[in-house]
Amino acid sequence: LGNVISAKFWGFLADKYGNKPVLTLVGFGLSLTPMMWLFCEPNQDVRNALILLPTHVLVGATWAGVALCQFNILLATAQPEDRANYLSVSLTVQSICGFIAPLLGAQVLYLFARGMDAASAYKAVFIVTMGLRFVSMFFLIRVREEGAKEVRSALKDLRRITPRGMRAMRDLSKSRDEGTRQQAIADLASHGYTLAGDEVVKALHDPSPRVRRQAAQALAQLRTPEATQALLHQLEEHPDLTEEETVEALGQIGDRAAVPALIRMLQSPRSMLRRASARALGRIGDPAAIEALKQATEEKGDPDLRRASVQALRVLGATEADQQIADALFDPFPSVRIAAAEAVSELELESALPYVRQSLSYYQDEAESEVAYALGVIGSREDLPLILREAQRCVSITTRRRCLLGVARLLGIESEVYRLLLAEGMARDAAIMQIAKPLMKGNKRLRDALALFSAGDEEAALRQLAPNRRYPELDELAEFPSEELFLVAVALLAKE
Repeated sequence: LGNVISAKFWGFLADKYGNKPVLTLVGFGLSLTPMMWLFCEPNQDVRNALILLPTHVLVGATWAGVALCQFNILLATAQPEDRANYLSVSLTVQSICGFIAPLLGAQVLYLFARGMDAASAYKAVFIVTMGLRFVSMFFLIRVREEGAKEVRSALKDLRRITPRGMRAMRDLSKSRDEGTRQQAIADLASHGYTLAGDEVVKALHDPSPRVRRQAAQALAQLRTPEATQALLHQLEEHPDLTEEETVEALGQIGDRAAVPALIRMLQSPRSMLRRASARALGRIGDPAAIEALKQATEEKGDPDLRRASVQALRVLGATEADQQIADALFDPFPSVRIAAAEAVSELELESALPYVRQSLSYYQDEAESEVAYALGVIGSREDLPLILREAQRCVSITTRRRCLLGVARLLGIESEVYRLLLAEGMARDAAIMQIAKPLMKGNKRLRDALALFSAGDEEAALRQLAPNRRYPELDELAEFPSEELFLVAVALLAKE
């Protein structure tokens, strides 16, 4: 029963991983199968039957894997012109061993029985058998099978086998319902079921676009060795059928072999694929894509491509693209300017400083909060009023706080201000008091400012702290007050 049930399964594993790794794993399992006899007792027929009957199903399944892989290795390693002799010698050796082994086992049992009771001697024979089987597996080390994977890789995948995963793989291979196939692929990906990688690859050619998209997303999660080539095949051989998910999957896998195809995809007539390609190139991180991305930042008719390209350059750390990034600070689309400002601040492009200042003076939309933060990163003390004015103009809490973080970055207190901005209610009050407490002794102005802040008059609290000879920046904070700016002032006073 075990033999019949498992034969197809072992064939599937042998085709996927090679016969050597599967035979190694099954062989080590085979060395444990005699263990069932160690739990049997003389004259306990019911107990012994309950142990032996079900475990023999497992034994049959194990022997099926051994027989299949052993024969396949013989075929794979034999010289084609001498294969008949290989087979005949192999079968002859197996027959001789099959004749000698039981006789040898009987002799070993006889010898053991002379020094111990019969039951113990019987079990000792099986212990010796387990040891011989275990040792025999190491002879596979010298076997070379072309295309076979490492045992470790196969074991890693086999450990993930679950009933639900096997059911999903069966649904994918046998179902003709679009929704069922799509759900099966999603289940396989969520469980990291790399065993089903071949089936998912086949789904890239499914007549349903929904199933193809799901298959591409699944391959990005599974990251099987054949995933990159399968996805590239879609890009190069079926460009009109290529979906955005296919391009994004290549980026998630991160294989640099996909870079040339993705660079070509930047010229696709479909804007969706151009943008996805730019994002994918950024995620892969190959500097070979920088020149193509620099050109893509100048694509006049596609602001989303320009934005994605600037973001990719930022991820790549492409400081040599400073001119293209600086030019993007004057893009008519706010989303592109935001991406450019993020690149300036993250890469600390000091060469872009004049562009940042001019952009901040020229535009008055939400994108400029990110430009203000960039100015805080690469700017100097004289740029503080520009950032504070932008904070005053902001109408949303998100953009205003971004400007305040720019002020804090310029003053060297960003991490302290960030923590205060995230705190709320009593937690924020406690954090402010913890910072201000060491400074309050003998500092009446600070105590009065804290009282005004607690009363809700933040503007007056800022005025109360200015002027300050040690921290002249407080004068400018008081000149351009905005909500939560007092938190910056308190953090500045506590700065060592």
